[in-house]
Amino acid sequence: MLKYRGFSLTELLITLSMIGIVGAATMPLLFSFFSTYDLIRFHASCLVRGEQVLTVLEPFVLGAGLGMPPSREAFKEAFAFEGTAPRVPYGDWGSLGVFDDGRRLRMVSGIPLGSGTSEEFSVPPEGSWIELSDTLPEYARDSMCYVFPGSRLPFYKLLLSGKKLLLRGSFSEEIHPFDEIHGVFGAEFYPVGTVLYSRIYSGGVPLVQPRAGNIAGFHCEYNEENATLSAFLLVRSSEKRIRPFSGDVLGWNFAWPSHYDPDYYHLCLSRSWRVRN
Repeated sequence: MLKYRGFSLTELLITLSMIGIVGAATMPLLFSFFSTYDLIRFHASCLVRGEQVLTVLEPFVLGAGLGMPPSREAFKEAFAFEGTAPRVPYGDWGSLGVFDDGRRLRMVSGIPLGSGTSEEFSVPPEGSWIELSDTLPEYARDSMCYVFPGSRLPFYKLLLSGKKLLLRGSFSEEIHPFDEIHGVFGAEFYPVGTVLYSRIYSGGVPLVQPRAGNIAGFHCEYNEENATLSAFLLVRSSEKRIRPFSGDVLGWNFAWPSHYDPDYYHLCLSRSWRVRN
């Protein structure tokens, strides 16, 4: 018959001590792993959210003032159509402006509509019919004004019938062959708390909608000398960090208004565009 001998108390104490030493050595490594994992996860989510906002901004910035006069006085005169002023602030805004210490961005932009002309047309102030290569998309049918990149003035829509548009301008203007038609949209971007909103005007009541949450800061700067617009976003993670962080976020100037909270991970994204008008 075999006899088995158990561990002595000394052996058990030595084993437990060794396990404790190994555990104490590996715990910082485990905490470091979880912290790094959260950092990567928060960084990825903030990056995606910020890129989505910049992608929404880009077509309006690139179309700001397209086919419209550059000066604010001429801009207002070009949009002096009866019926537009009470509903759409085209003439009052100008092509692009930064307000509220950089927290509010306003643009009047020409957005391409995927159609154009196949011949030359002359549009007098009293109005004239033009014919497009394709019908306009549904979202652009309610637009009150249209522009063409080769023209110098916006056109006011009187009637729309299939591919035909009855347009008039504040002055006589030519539409060149194979020029693409653009809808005129007034776009405004501004933060309310940590939510970034947009207000889009085309005709009638403006469409207001949230674009992204957890935007701790929104700041814009426009350099008139080189016609460059720069937008800065301070994006906040949706969950709190394991450990609070106190310090500057690379790329964000803390003189700009923000809702920075050290309990959350923050990421600054920025993009600059050359405004064509």
